[in-house]
Amino acid sequence: MAEDSNQVLYFATSNGLSVYDKAEWEIFHAERVHGGGNSESVPYEDYITDVEFDSSGNLWLGYSDALQIYDGYSRPVTISAQDKFFVRNDVNKLESAGEAIFVSTGSSGLYRYYDGGWLWFQPYSVSGPDANFIIDMAADYRDNSLYIVSQYSGAFFLNNSTGIAPHFEKTDARRLPMGCEDVVSNPLGGVIFFNSSEAVVCYGGDDVYNYLDLGMLPSGVSKINDLAVLHDGRISVATDYGLVLLYDGVVVDHVTRSDGIAENNIKKTFPDSYGRVWFSTKRTVGYYYSPIYTEVSSAELVLNRETDAALAVSEERDVFVSSDESDSGNMPKGSDMTDPDAVRMPETSDVYSDKGIIDIIIGVLWPF
Repeated sequence: MAEDSNQVLYFATSNGLSVYDKAEWEIFHAERVHGGGNSESVPYEDYITDVEFDSSGNLWLGYSDALQIYDGYSRPVTISAQDKFFVRNDVNKLESAGEAIFVSTGSSGLYRYYDGGWLWFQPYSVSGPDANFIIDMAADYRDNSLYIVSQYSGAFFLNNSTGIAPHFEKTDARRLPMGCEDVVSNPLGGVIFFNSSEAVVCYGGDDVYNYLDLGMLPSGVSKINDLAVLHDGRISVATDYGLVLLYDGVVVDHVTRSDGIAENNIKKTFPDSYGRVWFSTKRTVGYYYSPIYTEVSSAELVLNRETDAALAVSEERDVFVSSDESDSGNMPKGSDMTDPDAVRMPETSDVYSDKGIIDIIIGVLWPF
């Protein structure tokens, strides 16, 4: 999932490119040619492995046999096997780091696109990591350094993502969760490495600290599938028993099937600029929304829980509550996230602990 500068959301799925814009869904399918991909179609094919935006606002789409770059109005740039540009054309992961964007492909390491030029980090070379198959990447927003995780050879760190002669360094495996295959960016600085039972936050080198483990999560949770950090410090955790929200180490909400979502096994989670926490299961996608940031548009289908209690709580705590009278004009721009009039930082559990002021939006994508 990725978000553009206009707060439009893009979902890479196995059935086309799904776009959520102003409370409406649209699915774009490939215009196939002779049963194969179409280099002039966006998307190139319906099975999309990843989606990302670069610093110039271009849309990058990864496929099982191609890479596509689209500026939104002209003919897309499509790199497929017939171009013989990449050693392997199956895109594993896309990651933007400052003005550079990185592409990991099959078992051939990864490539960097920066300032109009490509650089191949060949595995086991002077600049490349001592690993072939890169399965995850995350940028540290403080300095745009890049962290990568390989399937068999551990994690690596690129200090200067836009340097003339950059090279990867090995991350000490003893500081990371055992068998770690996932890493995500932390908007508050650093990156977070995690496995199915624990997570650590890394600020570079040996500056690594315990961040999360199963013991901090509700009873019934036995696996961490994904996690993300919101700009206000909350942690969203996708688990095998619902979506869990924590703040300052305390569980502040736990969304399960009893709250209306389709199933408990949450695969992915992603916070957007409005403060909504998106999540996906095997067949559905939806979002958790707390009106700490803004009101919910009446154009959206809202499932309110304990509405009357929510109004009472909101009057006491001075937070925004969803209303049928609200409209898209009430939505804040990205800069409003740091406006004290728009965002009130909670004290530990504070407003998040009351489910009466939580809205859940459910949208169905088939298949997701």
